[in-house]
Amino acid sequence: MSPRRHRLQAPRRIGKLLIIPGPFFPSWALYRACSIVIEDGERAIVDPGSSAEALEPVAEQGVAVNINTHHHGDHMLFNPLFAGAELWLSEPEAETYGDLDLIAEEYGADRKLAELWKLRIDPRERAAFALPVSRTVADGERVSIGDTEIVFHLLPGHARGMLGLEFPRERLVYTADVDLTMFGPWYGQRSSSIDAFIDSARAIAELDADHFLTGHEEGLLTADEFRERLPGYLGIIDRRDERLLSWLDEPRRPAELIGRGMVYPPKSIRENPWVLHWEMMHLKAHLARLALRGAVLEDDGGRFCRS
Repeated sequence: MSPRRHRLQAPRRIGKLLIIPGPFFPSWALYRACSIVIEDGERAIVDPGSSAEALEPVAEQGVAVNINTHHHGDHMLFNPLFAGAELWLSEPEAETYGDLDLIAEEYGADRKLAELWKLRIDPRERAAFALPVSRTVADGERVSIGDTEIVFHLLPGHARGMLGLEFPRERLVYTADVDLTMFGPWYGQRSSSIDAFIDSARAIAELDADHFLTGHEEGLLTADEFRERLPGYLGIIDRRDERLLSWLDEPRRPAELIGRGMVYPPKSIRENPWVLHWEMMHLKAHLARLALRGAVLEDDGGRFCRS
């Protein structure tokens, strides 16, 4: 697909917040996170991952604080535009931020894949990881940018320390990668957890707000819309389980299942070593969870079958 055909919604304002939706390319499954600019005396940005075109004018006007919900490139690719701002992350995210070896380890990459990633990493992402972390924020912590209050909520499951942001005055919650996309939940790192993702998604949906803003694709939703769609989004996890169980009528090793496409399209798995890796990480997460529930059994040879 040509980049000219990407979908991009117009920016929207809620009070002192400017919401910049991220473009996405459906056939590439390439998503950029939305960004939030806080304009209330001092200025701040949340997740500068949307687009250079939209964010360069913001950077030119000056920004004091740059808040990253987590370290994935689609949420912080344009951090270098805000190199003069304080960089805020959660405490768990700050533990690995800036160290490419630790990040590759967090991704679960073997030595070969890690070296390939470090060699081919987007220069903008490399520059982003080179920026120092100025401050860490904790679960439940409240801060103010001008008169705009933010409450931080730790949302484990997707990444080590992903944050959701609540804006009480605007009655808005930013859910980051609890995003309601058709792809479904993503939990492909060593610290990821299917059950923690589900718990985080349900917890953030209970916050008292009028609107929820997802990090990708769906964008701004009313509270009723977000809560109505959330069960179907989380239900994708169950459908992945069902697909996997249908392949386990006889004992099979994960390597025998990897190309079938539990999460990613088989063609992408064959062609992209990172997609192959993420597929295996998801596959192993599902197998481990099903084994704990007694739905599958593992033999001494590392083969799994339905119980």
